[in-house]
Amino acid sequence: MSLISDITAVGGFLVGAFEQLVNAAGQRLPIDVLPLPVGPVGDVIDPRGENQRMGADVVDDIIDALTGTRRQLDPQVARAQRPLLVAARIEGSAPGGTTTLEFDADAPGCDWAVKERAGAIVAVYVDGRYHSSVIVQRERTGGYAVTLGPLPPGLHDVELRAATDLVAPGVALPTAGALRAKQVTGEQAQIDAHAPVIELYNTNPGSLRSASANGVPVLMIPAVTRHADGPKTIE
Repeated sequence: MSLISDITAVGGFLVGAFEQLVNAAGQRLPIDVLPLPVGPVGDVIDPRGENQRMGADVVDDIIDALTGTRRQLDPQVARAQRPLLVAARIEGSAPGGTTTLEFDADAPGCDWAVKERAGAIVAVYVDGRYHSSVIVQRERTGGYAVTLGPLPPGLHDVELRAATDLVAPGVALPTAGALRAKQVTGEQAQIDAHAPVIELYNTNPGSLRSASANGVPVLMIPAVTRHADGPKTIE
């Protein structure tokens, strides 16, 4: 490895660590949106370089040790232990676009007002790799949608699995079905890819890394700023 490569690796590590520290402190980093990358699903989900992810992981480990936060089971390792709800095969994304996965789901026996059984959690896997998790609510009547990002050409296997390791014991398995893939192109693809997840529950109050939300309805309207040198900023 050359000196330049070494410096680049260390720099990426430090950038990842700094970003994670800022996020842990409750700050917000602006996101400058560049053209969507083309590559494996895992790279689309987390566009950071390997060294940046390593730096962020080290910060996570330190904060966990200081706060006593329980480390969750790695979702990739947990795949074999999570019950399969439904699977489907979908086409890759259109050129320059992204793919959104839509599905129906329900959480029998759950109640959003009861912390111990507020909802169920469905984990999404694409081609055997963990993508994201979705909170399924009993009270919700509409379907669910997950932006998968730009999928390479060809067929892709999608799995929805019950993340039983992330909910309280006794919570019934969610149901899921009617998987369908929607092609998204243009500016909407960028907006969908950077939309925040707001359906969170405060599972560790008082913690530095507390994931919390309130019950007030939120209307989100994206604002896109186009810069003269090419990039866009979505707020």
